[in-house]
Amino acid sequence: MLTDSQYILERMSQGCVTLSDDAFVIDRLVKYFGNGKIRWHVEFRGHRIELTTGQLKKQPTFRRKILEQAGVLPPQRAGTDYRRWALDLRKNAIELPWRDRPVDAGFAIDRLTSHGDGRWT
Repeated sequence: MLTDSQYILERMSQGCVTLSDDAFVIDRLVKYFGNGKIRWHVEFRGHRIELTTGQLKKQPTFRRKILEQAGVLPPQRAGTDYRRWALDLRKNAIELPWRDRPVDAGFAIDRLTSHGDGRWT
């Protein structure tokens, strides 16, 4: 399995779109908390990318997730600049309870069968 950095280098050699600092603008960052979990949703150009706190803190992982799901590569920042940028981003996030997070159904229901007592399978 490729590391995040190897994956990024491979995609760059294939000609992926790399954004400049002024072109990479996150629309919104939402922090969903509760239930013992925290998830971050980065909203960027119509895409919603879900990250853990660790993924948001690690620049290679963050860049890979954006590249995989939005198809563009965020600019690379120097280590301290990225940490400061990520911290500012997290500080300005909108906080919502876990139950309000959007849930993407990864399955389809072909048919439902009623058991007559309000139960369906």
